[in-house]
Amino acid sequence: MSITAALMALSILALLDNGVMWIIAAALRTALIAIWVALKASWQRGTVREELEIWIDKVHLRRIGPDGSCQVWQANPYWVDVEMQQTGGPVPNYLTLRGRRRTVEIGSLLSEQARPELAQDLQDTFLSAVKRS
Repeated sequence: MSITAALMALSILALLDNGVMWIIAAALRTALIAIWVALKASWQRGTVREELEIWIDKVHLRRIGPDGSCQVWQANPYWVDVEMQQTGGPVPNYLTLRGRRRTVEIGSLLSEQARPELAQDLQDTFLSAVKRS
């Protein structure tokens, strides 16, 4: 062990004898635990999945939550409206599908910039499905 490493270890041991150092160590430990809990919650949120299937005569949206719960929405593509609220929604560029007297959110996992692109792609796809029928 080099002399520099020994001096550093000795100075750290001297600090650990100080009561203030223990308070700082406890606060650091609490902060690290809070970060770990937040990351774990974020990873679990990342397991949410949306599956959208579009046929000529049917649209099928399935949302699978982190706990395995499944929500299903179906409609005819002819009657589906793609709506995007740039402001006033829970998030900027809030994207929904409306059909069969029900409105459902889609693209909640996407970024604010990706939702308008998805809205345009969905409108084009629904228009194409209606033209084919």
